[in-house]
Amino acid sequence: MVGKRKDDKVEVMKGVEAENKILEYLAEQNRPYNATDLAANLRVIKKPEVTRCLTSLHESQKIEMKLFGKQQIFCCKQSGSTSTSDEELQKMKTDLLNAKEELKALNDKKTALELQLTRLKSGPTTAQIPSVKEALEIQADGLREQLRVLKEANANEELKRQAEPKSKEEIEKLDADLEKCKAMWLTRKKIGLQVINTLTENIPDEEVRACFTSQLGIEFDGPALTQIGFDMISASKNLPGNRSRQLSSRKRTLSGTVR
Repeated sequence: MVGKRKDDKVEVMKGVEAENKILEYLAEQNRPYNATDLAANLRVIKKPEVTRCLTSLHESQKIEMKLFGKQQIFCCKQSGSTSTSDEELQKMKTDLLNAKEELKALNDKKTALELQLTRLKSGPTTAQIPSVKEALEIQADGLREQLRVLKEANANEELKRQAEPKSKEEIEKLDADLEKCKAMWLTRKKIGLQVINTLTENIPDEEVRACFTSQLGIEFDGPALTQIGFDMISASKNLPGNRSRQLSSRKRTLSGTVR
């Protein structure tokens, strides 16, 4: 392998040739550069000559120059750029607003169709309809039998005695179980809402954040269940033995003992 001889020198451009080379390079790359980057990329033009050429090209208004701090950035002039009138800008803004409204309407329609599709997919298929129909008919027969027994119980004292009402203790136990289930439902509802808020609070897109729950098929409680939750919260605040009041009345000393 023949090594590079020391007397081989790289031809260095200067003057008008260097200016034309820099102008051609800036137009070809179509991006901003500083003098250091241009000298490193071109190699055939030394940095002092690059600086001089850039200054000359800028003074002759062949290239643009912007100051960023103490650094000068150069780029080629953008040809064919025309100014936009106020009427055109206003029309663009109007078109943009109309496009946003149309996009929102389409997104709402898409969300509704996705929910409808989810419901259809969750339902029985055509092949499953006969078995589902049979099960519903059996259930309907059972309900009809219960209705017949209740009607006969109202007309027959003997059947009334067989269908005795529940005792007071059983009713109280059922009421206690119902209140326990309500409290459990309210707790889990709060946890679910906290999870949803945590997941959506960092979503930057407002439309995606608003459609988050509907896209997942999450349905919120109706007015009746919501009112039950409000009633339970109000009732728990008015209880004389409220646990939160008992906890707030406790005081801890510096040693950690509870008074």
